[in-house]
Amino acid sequence: MSVQQALATAVLAATLLLVTGVTRYDSSKRYIKYEVGALSVIITAPHGGNLRPSSIPIRQAGSYSPVTGCNYRHNSGTPDNYHCGVRLFKDSYTSYIASHIADELLTLTGHRPHVIYNRLHRSRLDANREVNEATLNVQEAIHAYNNFTAFINAAKASIGGRALLLDIHGQTHAANWTELGYSISKTRLNTGSFSAQHSTIKAIGMHVCNTDNACFQDLVRGSSPNSLGYYLSNEGYRVVPSPVFPSPGGNGYYSGGYDVRTHGSRYSGVVDAIQVEIPREERFSSVRRPKVARALARAVKYFMDDHY
Repeated sequence: MSVQQALATAVLAATLLLVTGVTRYDSSKRYIKYEVGALSVIITAPHGGNLRPSSIPIRQAGSYSPVTGCNYRHNSGTPDNYHCGVRLFKDSYTSYIASHIADELLTLTGHRPHVIYNRLHRSRLDANREVNEATLNVQEAIHAYNNFTAFINAAKASIGGRALLLDIHGQTHAANWTELGYSISKTRLNTGSFSAQHSTIKAIGMHVCNTDNACFQDLVRGSSPNSLGYYLSNEGYRVVPSPVFPSPGGNGYYSGGYDVRTHGSRYSGVVDAIQVEIPREERFSSVRRPKVARALARAVKYFMDDHY
């Protein structure tokens, strides 16, 4: 955590009274929204925002030096899309799905999870990148970015122990499946050469499996112990990794980005994190969208009941 992020967390912790069911915003501009929960689950939606304030310029590719690499600073140098490109498209309907997962978990458990939304459009802030690429060093965007991080840290502190963070995204890969990312690369899933040590669910991996690597591989994609992919497959969805699709093969697959690496247990702590990439076909249908949210909530409940 940077000094700026630590200060933002401290300021929010000093001013927030985390009352379950209360909605908090980062400022009067309401760029970041936090729905305070009472369940050991945190849901984040970093790419679902719509706000495009004129005071925050559109993000652009960084400039590039073969010596120092990418420099992400607005209007500084010649944008290099090849080396330092940025993505500007939002993950449509992911805020809706995050909210409806939370609503269904409330119905199932009697408690609502913590939910944090970035309400800025991705063209203004990418809340799933490191701060320079995320904001192009625009101060207003940095302030929102730090508060997004601070709300996540406040939720983790409120829980005070083992928990699961779900980072909700959307993808358009041709395989039309939901991708669960544990910071395990496609190559490692395909070859089976992975362990808990470098995953974003290291804490629960060590708790359930200790050093038994076959056990951990089942925790990621099998049924003994049961994986999240196992439970979502049982809801009738195509999921990778899962017992049905243990690895992506040659298909597109997102293994997990900045948020799950930073806020999961790969490097420290007891909060695990899984990136959930939902296909376009499920997100863009007004009929299928609420169904996949409810199915995800049920799968998460079963997974939590087993392991947390």
